[in-house]
Amino acid sequence: ASKGGRDQVLTSVENDILNSEVAVYPVPATDNLFIKNNTRGAVEVQIITANGQRVQTLTVTPSAQPESVSLQHLNAGVYFVRIQSANAVTTKTIILTR
Repeated sequence: ASKGGRDQVLTSVENDILNSEVAVYPVPATDNLFIKNNTRGAVEVQIITANGQRVQTLTVTPSAQPESVSLQHLNAGVYFVRIQSANAVTTKTIILTR
């Protein structure tokens, strides 16, 4: 395999690890979303509308307690939670209900 192919595989594995080490709940959510970072470093979290508009950005550090994020200013609907660490990125889907 070429080096580029190997890098893509490593990135995929890192993305999968990030996906499993950062929990986003509950789904569906009502007023608050909880983000639990079990990685070794801080991650940037972006909440993005189905149309691609970024509506909130925050940094979540590793902690025994989850970070609570207020969603009260957002309309009901489908949102994407983009999580980025130093070497990986993953996206989770949440549903906001009222």
